[in-house]
Amino acid sequence: MPNDNLFSELWGMNNTGQTGGTANADINAPEAWDRITGNSSVTVGIIDTGIDYRHADLLNNLWRNLKEFKGVAGVDDDGNGYIDDLYGIDTYNGDNDPLDDNSHGTHVAGTIGGVGNNAEGVTGVAWNVKMAACKFLNASGNGDTSGAIECINYFNGLRAQGENIVATNNSWGGGDFSQLLKDAIDASATAGILFIAAAGNDTNNNDLNPSYPASYESSNIIAVAATDHTDSLADFSNYGATSVDIAAPGVDILSSVLTTSGCPAFSPESAAVYHDGFEAGLGQWSLLGYLGSNPIYNNPSYWWQQNNAVNHTGASSASDSLSGNYANSTVSSMTKGLNLSAVSSPLCGGLWLKGQAEYTYDYLYIYLSKDGGATWAQTIGATGTFSDWTKVTFAIPEDFKNVRLFIVFSKS
Repeated sequence: MPNDNLFSELWGMNNTGQTGGTANADINAPEAWDRITGNSSVTVGIIDTGIDYRHADLLNNLWRNLKEFKGVAGVDDDGNGYIDDLYGIDTYNGDNDPLDDNSHGTHVAGTIGGVGNNAEGVTGVAWNVKMAACKFLNASGNGDTSGAIECINYFNGLRAQGENIVATNNSWGGGDFSQLLKDAIDASATAGILFIAAAGNDTNNNDLNPSYPASYESSNIIAVAATDHTDSLADFSNYGATSVDIAAPGVDILSSVLTTSGCPAFSPESAAVYHDGFEAGLGQWSLLGYLGSNPIYNNPSYWWQQNNAVNHTGASSASDSLSGNYANSTVSSMTKGLNLSAVSSPLCGGLWLKGQAEYTYDYLYIYLSKDGGATWAQTIGATGTFSDWTKVTFAIPEDFKNVRLFIVFSKS
C-alpha cells in the first residue's frame, strides 16, 4: 500500500466501498504492486491537452528529451524536426511547449503515472514510469485530426530513435473515418506501440455506429469503456461486444489537476501584491451570484458543488452558500477591481480550491478582464475533484495589469 495522502480516495485502484460503491470493484492495484510498481525505462506518450510538467506529483515521472536538454538551445539536437522539444510538443499551437491549459491531460497523467509512495497526492497505476506529452487539444478541449496525427507520428519518430515508447494514451474521440489517422495508428503498430483509446462518452454501441479512433480495425488499438464504483458500465460510456476490448474505472476519478500555468507554484496567501483570506468576510470582493447570461459562452450549462469548509489559511472561505448543485444556465462568480499597473512582471494569481466538478463535463474557469467586464480572457480551466484544499496558480498577462478579476464556477 502506498503512503500517498489521497490514495484512500482512489476507489478505482482499491475499492473498499469508501464512495458507497461495491467493495473490490477496482483494478486490484495493490495486488499488482505486490509484483511490480512500475519501470522507469518505459515511456507512455500522452496525446491530449498537454501535461502540467511542473506538477510536484508528476515531475519525477516525466519523460525528458535528454538530447535536447544536453544540447544547444535553439537547435534541433536530435534531428527529429522539432527544436528544444524538452517534454514533448504542442501541435495545436505549433510549438515545443506541451504545457497543459485545460487539466484533462494532467488528470490522465496522474492516473497513469502519478508518483507512488511519495506521501503526496494521488498514486498512478505505475509508480515509476516516464510520460511524454503531445498537446493537440486547446484550453477548451478542442483540436483537429491533423494535430492528433502529428502527435502519433512524433511518438513513432521517438521510438525509431531508440526511445522506449510502449504505448500512447488517447482519451479523446470524434469525427468521421480518417484514412490518414488510421495510417498513423497502423504505423505505430508496426513500430511496436500500443494505442490505448477511449471507447467514447456518447452511450453509443460502437458495433453498430463506429466511434473513432477507438473503432479503427488496427491491431494495436485497445478500446476502453468506463465503469463506475459498482462495476457497472458508466451511464455515459460507449460499448460494443466486438469493438470495445476492456472496461476500466472512469467515473468520479480523483487525479492530479493543474497547479500552475505560467507561474511558479507559490502559496496564494504569500502573494507579494495582494491576498485575501476572507477571515472577515468578502471584504472588497463582490459576489455576483447568478448572472443570468454567461458573458463568455452562448447558452451553455453549469454545475458546481460548493464545499463551505474552512478556508486553507483562515476561518472562512468565499462561497455563495448554495445548498446543492448549480442549476443549468447559471453562472456563479466573484469580482474585484485591482489596479496592478505599478507592479513589475511577472505577475501571478492564485487561489485555494475545494469542491467537486464532474470530470470532463464541468469545469472551474478563471477569467480576467481588462475593459471593466466587457470582454473576458480565459487563463486556466480545471475539472475533477478537489477533495482537499488545492493550490492553483495562473499568469496575468502584461496588458491585464489594470485588471478586474472574475472567477467562474462553470461547465463548458
